[in-house]
Order: sequence, then C-alpha cells, then structure tokens
Amino acid sequence: WLDRPRAQEKFRSVNTLYFRNAAAAVVVFDLTSAASFASVPSWLDEIRRHGVRHMVILLAGNKADLRATRMVSADQARAFAAEQGLL
Repeated sequence: WLDRPRAQEKFRSVNTLYFRNAAAAVVVFDLTSAASFASVPSWLDEIRRHGVRHMVILLAGNKADLRATRMVSADQARAFAAEQGLL
C-alpha cells in the first residue's frame, strides 16, 4: 500500500524527524512492484537531504518468496544499490 502517493506522502513528513539523528537507514521496497522500486530514488533524496552526512543506507527488497510475481530482479536491485553507494 506504500505504492500509493498519498500513503507515501503521509509517512514522508514524519520520517524527516527520524532521519536527522539516524546513523543508518534501511530502504525497503516490494520486489513484486515496479512502482515500489521506482519510488526508491525519491526516498533516498529525502534521507540524504535530512540525514547525517555519512549515513549508512541499506537497500532491501521484500516479498522475495513470491517469485512468480516478481517485477524487480536481483541484478536490477544490486546494480542500483552499487550505483547509489548502498549496501
């Protein structure tokens, strides 16, 4: 349900409070949703804008057990993480 813009916007306003003092962040996206993966860059922008300078950021895809409906490959996620400097 976080793919929906209204839900994301609701959480985005609260999250900036937590980014400020966090040493690390885990960005989780739905492997069965291309829209969920497409929203990751905007979450990274928010984290980087409001977080500490050298925050550790981990990218995690959930629903890996739903192989038949997977929309984001492991290779795609790994390439994106490497490009963005994420674990």
